[in-house]
Amino acid sequence: MPVSYDISSNFNLLIYVCTDVWTGSVFFKTADKVPEDPRYCSNMKIIIDIFSAEIETSLSDMHMAIEKNRQLKQNGQKLGQTAVFTKSTSLMFLADAFKLMSPEAPSNFGVFNNKRDAVRWLGFTDAEKEVIRFWEGAKTSLPEKIP
Repeated sequence: MPVSYDISSNFNLLIYVCTDVWTGSVFFKTADKVPEDPRYCSNMKIIIDIFSAEIETSLSDMHMAIEKNRQLKQNGQKLGQTAVFTKSTSLMFLADAFKLMSPEAPSNFGVFNNKRDAVRWLGFTDAEKEVIRFWEGAKTSLPEKIP
């Protein structure tokens, strides 16, 4: 499965792990199901791990993300602080462009190529090792946890 997820209620954290080819439409097929998970709550902190994925993104994927964020706002929800973990340096530039595309674009996300930086940016400085341990555990067992 190219996109899987796990949730830590203790950390109020949602982790997506993406493998194979990653596109916005593939990602949102899974992301749209997450609110049905009883462990999910609005405004969770989010890690999107696309480090091992082949990224294929387009302008339409960016517009889809903006629209999803707009829908969340209309429903009175808020996208949680989101750290994207990737080895792609070009994605960092793309993220900056994404933030400038529209006032509806989510702005509370950062792109990182180091797990510790991502975890610290999310505010888990006191629980850094535990969060990384959960993240690593989630990566090895995610496919079995998908509803």
